[in-house]
Amino acid sequence: MKNLFLIIVTIAAFSIFTSCEKEKSISMDELPAAASNFIDTYFSDMPIALVKYEKDGLQKHYEVFFNNGESVKFDKSGNWVELQLPKTHVPTEVIPGRITEYLSTNYPDTAVLEIEKDKHGYELKLSNRIELQFDKNQNIMDIDM
Repeated sequence: MKNLFLIIVTIAAFSIFTSCEKEKSISMDELPAAASNFIDTYFSDMPIALVKYEKDGLQKHYEVFFNNGESVKFDKSGNWVELQLPKTHVPTEVIPGRITEYLSTNYPDTAVLEIEKDKHGYELKLSNRIELQFDKNQNIMDIDM
């Protein structure tokens, strides 16, 4: 019985310890240089509410939250992986070239509210509620209306 109690206490302590390591608030100075430069370039006029570092298994990322509720997520190297900007919209300069051309041709008066990229490609949410998926070569793959 004592062994069972000791095992339960050990597991609980380990769980608490590891959960504390998964997410923490950090300063802007602790962001990778690429992430800091990205924020300075595109969002220098937006007040920052919180900068967070997260570790999820082997994945590490940073997230910057602005006072207006919008956010930008970066990978461990400081490259953007997700922008959620429903109020101010994703800057056109951030959107890859072929995707920008596609949007200009097919959705000229529509703003990009969110963009996410991973190893498979890009996913965009537009102001007209349409969601677009592009492969890693920026070819349109799916439209969700």
